[in-house]
Amino acid sequence: LSVTASIGISVYPGDGRDFGELLKNADAATNHAKETGRNNFRFFSPELNARAVARLGMENDLRHALARGELLLHWQPVLRAGANRAAPGGGVIGAEALVRWHHPQDGLLMPERFVPVAEDCGLIRPLGQWILERALSQIGAWRRGALSRSRPQLWFALNVSAHELAQGDAYVAQLREALAANGVP
Repeated sequence: LSVTASIGISVYPGDGRDFGELLKNADAATNHAKETGRNNFRFFSPELNARAVARLGMENDLRHALARGELLLHWQPVLRAGANRAAPGGGVIGAEALVRWHHPQDGLLMPERFVPVAEDCGLIRPLGQWILERALSQIGAWRRGALSRSRPQLWFALNVSAHELAQGDAYVAQLREALAANGVP
């Protein structure tokens, strides 16, 4: 067993005039110490506070994004090596489902902006569940439609967080259930 410490430091009176403010600022500095590799210490700074407030806003917005329908799946085609423009679509062998967030104020956000926040605050599993359900629903619809006749051997990829895989058999059961519900082998 190896024990380490991440320490946040705030100094009276510059970082706070009372215990509550000093503790809040030390906590922000501790979070920054954890983000920069753990087993570390950081002094509070106003920039840390601004980052903490922005991150908290992102976390709160993300908590509501699923309920508000702000997440989108984009499909990125995967091409066979040697595909060219002369045979459009001829080199497509599959597709990868990629999540995007249509944030009400910030516009279209790429996953690197919000997935780390989801992992840190415990939202990665519901986010992953949403992606899995939407992607398999679309794949099932494609398999039942004309795509199954024109391209029966397409494969599809989803990104899965290590937090989801850590569920072990529970994640496998969830995956099997979603595959069966959407008619995807």
